[in-house]
Amino acid sequence: MKNVKSISVLLATLLMTSVSVFGAEISAQGTVNATVRAYNSAQELKETCYIYEGETFKIVEDLDGYYGILIDDKEVVYIEKEYISVEKEVVKEEPKAEVTTEKKAPVKAKTTKVEVKKSKGQEIVTYAKKFIGTPYVYGGNSLTSGVDCSGFTQQVFRNFNVKLERRSRDQYASNGVAVKKSDLKPGDLVFYGYSNVTHVAIYIGNEQIIHASTPGQTVSIAPVWQRGDAPIMGYRRVI
Repeated sequence: MKNVKSISVLLATLLMTSVSVFGAEISAQGTVNATVRAYNSAQELKETCYIYEGETFKIVEDLDGYYGILIDDKEVVYIEKEYISVEKEVVKEEPKAEVTTEKKAPVKAKTTKVEVKKSKGQEIVTYAKKFIGTPYVYGGNSLTSGVDCSGFTQQVFRNFNVKLERRSRDQYASNGVAVKKSDLKPGDLVFYGYSNVTHVAIYIGNEQIIHASTPGQTVSIAPVWQRGDAPIMGYRRVI
């Protein structure tokens, strides 16, 4: 009976003490500096969505190599720390045992504004993303009702007072200067084809492009090259 009583006391003590085993909770704000994949768990790395460059989120969790960010005010996803610029100083609340239900006053984060200035290429990418979902229309020149590949690039750059030729092969032949793949920057043009250029897209960074792809599709983001695509014929910088 004495042993049973001792075990009961021990179990009661363990149940009264709770210890957090998760990452440290934080309160900060940051801006994503490149279009990246987000994961629903920093441990399993199961892809859940894309987070686009220039978007600002509340950072709510700090894990090894990852920040947990709050999207749509209800869902937490995880991205690598190198892809988000923190705009407010991160204040960590280290995990510790909670032995009381008494509420403590929240720790206020110091506000340290970090100004992130976008390059012209990044401004072009941000503008181009506004038209994701615009239908592909052969010969189209409207960023809202329909464009083809070269119509899309021409109209996006026209907004920044950059004049491009109308056809993709003419943009490749006459606009900007050639650059190597290793020197690609957001806002550069990527050209595709076999013997002649037949398609053009805007490089947005992180091995991705935005383009008006083919009839039946819409303006969308895609890998810079994937199986089934025409070969890449070159890259040009026009800004």
